[in-house]
Amino acid sequence: MNLRNVLEKLYNEKKFICPYTDEECYEFLETNEGQIQIDAAMAVFDRKLTRVNENGAFYLTSTDPEHATDRLLLKKEFLKVRDEIEPVVEFLVFISKVKSDAGVLVSGDIIRYAEILNLVTDNELHLKHLNQLVQLSAFKTVKKSTTDKLIALFDGLERLNLLVVKNRSEMLYQITGKVDYIHTVMEFIAEYEVIAVDEEEAEQIELAHE
Repeated sequence: MNLRNVLEKLYNEKKFICPYTDEECYEFLETNEGQIQIDAAMAVFDRKLTRVNENGAFYLTSTDPEHATDRLLLKKEFLKVRDEIEPVVEFLVFISKVKSDAGVLVSGDIIRYAEILNLVTDNELHLKHLNQLVQLSAFKTVKKSTTDKLIALFDGLERLNLLVVKNRSEMLYQITGKVDYIHTVMEFIAEYEVIAVDEEEAEQIELAHE
């Protein structure tokens, strides 16, 4: 395993690495040796390897949240996740209504574009929900056909790293381990009810990373 490749994905690209996004990197990170190497390389940056749960995706977190720069980074990450939660939750609700037998989507689940398209077409309620989804910035499109709107939805979810393509020609997608992270954040917010980030702090975060 190329250690630099793994570090770039975790640190530079801020990736969530699970078996569906990168099986080789994930297998490396599951080993004690891999975890030790990553933590050793990231220690100088006050970062450590973190896992969503016992079997979930790997990602980096700060080891020094009291450091001013790290606080800004943590708040920026929270704002980013906060902005992602709405479109992700709306998508999960959409799928649960369109495909009622799907249950709660978890990492590893397969979604077939053609199947969802068939279920949405000629169903006024599903079409209305899809139209609402493509008004969100994550899925925004000016195209009018149901086919194009659904493609915009799936493309947006790819950009959010919630979906990965398993077969492009068949438009077969797989839910990534990031969904578990989103569920964890939602549970945290539900437990603590309110997490305030004021406008001044938000502006500082943006200025610090322009």
